[in-house]
Amino acid sequence: MEILLTGATGFVGSHVLEELLDQGHRVSIIIRSSSDVYRIRSRLDEVAQVYNLYYGDLESIFQKQQVEVIIHTATSYGRNQLLSEQLEANIQYPIRLLELGAKYQAKAFINTDTFFGKEQHSSYTYLDSYSKSKKFMDSTAKAYAASHSIKYVNMRLEHVYGPKDQEHKFISATMRALLQEPSLQLTPGEQKRDFVYVEDVAKAYTTVIAHLEALSEITEFEIGRGCSISIREFVELAHQLTASSTNLDFGSLPYRESEIMDSYADHRGMLALGWRAETDLTSGISVIVESLKGKM
Repeated sequence: MEILLTGATGFVGSHVLEELLDQGHRVSIIIRSSSDVYRIRSRLDEVAQVYNLYYGDLESIFQKQQVEVIIHTATSYGRNQLLSEQLEANIQYPIRLLELGAKYQAKAFINTDTFFGKEQHSSYTYLDSYSKSKKFMDSTAKAYAASHSIKYVNMRLEHVYGPKDQEHKFISATMRALLQEPSLQLTPGEQKRDFVYVEDVAKAYTTVIAHLEALSEITEFEIGRGCSISIREFVELAHQLTASSTNLDFGSLPYRESEIMDSYADHRGMLALGWRAETDLTSGISVIVESLKGKM
């Protein structure tokens, strides 16, 4: 299938790209001039087309090739960015791609969303503009797709982890500390998350593509293992697997304001398609450990 992928140089997007290529799809990607392609460098020669967002308008992409499915994984958390820039990245950019997809008869637009946006987590204020912009984009896209001939699929991801994540993210920073630091400051760690391995997440996208014809015009899937464990349990398991001597100072940091104390996927929709998260925590953490050791 002819796929147009955004965010291919990012953490989730790079793994989605690899899975799409492994499944035999013809994939074109949109990147920025500032994008670091280190995550996908070894697969770039397999990519059909690489479009630079800063050269040429988006419509020219659809004029040059038939796009059957748009997968949008690009996102802005708003760090070191103006609010206007974040809103352009999280709302205007994907909505424009959705419009073009409908105009040029793409079959579907597959969006990447966050568990932050669940209704039960609406009071959570961390990365507030990010959460609100994602929520606005999703609701607007659903309304647009409902009146145009393009399917819209929202992939709501739980806490994704795995190799090649950004160094400042919680799991990456924690793993590095366990391998290098004498002590690690942490909250009490009672908050629970549905930790889902990034390669399992990537397979969820190809599973959805394989079942596009049978999906409703507007569909949402929650992507996770369907169960949660505490941050404390996760860190203690990582501590054990790294044979770390780092002192775990639980309770030395406060919880964030209005912290989400539990989140896990209702993944029955994905199970019905034949997908399930196959990577257990021990295996997933072990891959990260080996990856970090190789770099260090």
